Amino acid sequence: MIFANKTAADVWQESWCARCFRVEQVKARMGEGRGCPIWDRAMHLRVPPPEMMPSGRDGLMQDAFRCTGFMSQPASVKARASGECLDDEPSLFDEVNA
Repeated sequence: MIFANKTAADVWQESWCARCFRVEQVKARMGEGRGCPIWDRAMHLRVPPPEMMPSGRDGLMQDAFRCTGFMSQPASVKARASGECLDDEPSLFDEVNA
């Protein structure tokens, strides 16, 4: 077993999976699909997959592992945050004919 008990697993999942914006997780929150393949693999194999790296921190249950597949915001927000514009959105530097 990866976690000491079900409570530890639930706390970790709530801290990571419930806040993740991977497509599979978003769909699962909307009642579609199975959810994160990383979590699914971990629970079926009962060993941490490579994406769940031990944090080396003792104490809080949610800190037992760090998920390298975690997405803190949707991909569309990340693209905008880096300065990229969507195809139908004018750039700040585009000329606007008024």
